[in-house]
Amino acid sequence: MKKRTLKNLVSTTVLAGTLVITAFGFVGCGKDSALNITDEDVALAVDEALAAHKDAFNNDTTEVPTSNFATYANSDGWSVQYDSNLVEVTESDDTVAFVYTADCPGTCMMTVSKSDASTAAEARDAIAESWGNGDNLIKSESPLMDTGKDGYWLIQPLEEGGSGLTETVITTTHDNQVFVFDLTTHVGDDEAMNMQISDTMAMIIDSLQFE
Repeated sequence: MKKRTLKNLVSTTVLAGTLVITAFGFVGCGKDSALNITDEDVALAVDEALAAHKDAFNNDTTEVPTSNFATYANSDGWSVQYDSNLVEVTESDDTVAFVYTADCPGTCMMTVSKSDASTAAEARDAIAESWGNGDNLIKSESPLMDTGKDGYWLIQPLEEGGSGLTETVITTTHDNQVFVFDLTTHVGDDEAMNMQISDTMAMIIDSLQFE
């Protein structure tokens, strides 16, 4: 397994960026500057900085947590992939829930259910109405990843000064049934935590396939 740390990545990036800034700083030091630094010089300096950090990067002993990807296949003909180290799947009645189990500043989960609406657009609009049809809601229609199906999107964006809640609903039709994918997450002050939650949950919907 590849070993890496955010510290090493940031260190390399900062050093390379510092060399570039320093080079351009020298170029701008007065009209009579004796330095004639070209783009090639800057590129060479960056390459040398990256090479100097390569060994430290490769020899780092900090383990990156191993992902354990699993596939959930539903009898209604859809499937997704998820990281079973971070997500637990539960089924009840006609709803499947993918619950994020690591640290989260609030509810972080995706549910999949069926709607009685005649079309996916009607299902999406009914949910928007239940949310109060606020001016901040975002509605759109676009292809649903690479499934070959149309997706009808409803987004409750992050509210400044609010609870950190964001919610995205995607409705689509398969085999004459309307499905509702409802992703709820909370954003906190820990950017690393937020990114892990976002990446983990986005992977689920991005991997959606239909038979």
